Amino acid sequence: MEPNARETAFSETQQFHIYPPGIERNFWHTARNRLIAYYLNRYRAEPILEIGAGTGIVVHALRQKGSW
Repeated sequence: MEPNARETAFSETQQFHIYPPGIERNFWHTARNRLIAYYLNRYRAEPILEIGAGTGIVVHALRQKGSW
């Protein structure tokens, strides 16, 4: 099946390959989320908009830390 050039959404298979279960515990995501939380807490600016949230990994991590 060839992808449609006009289609911008991931298929379920593509979504799974990019965001497999447990990816939020990957070292890259945990370090990135810590940096984002640090800068949000230090330079708090309202409102905040998360663009390209994917499955919400960053938003979830920030909410757990009370940063958002």
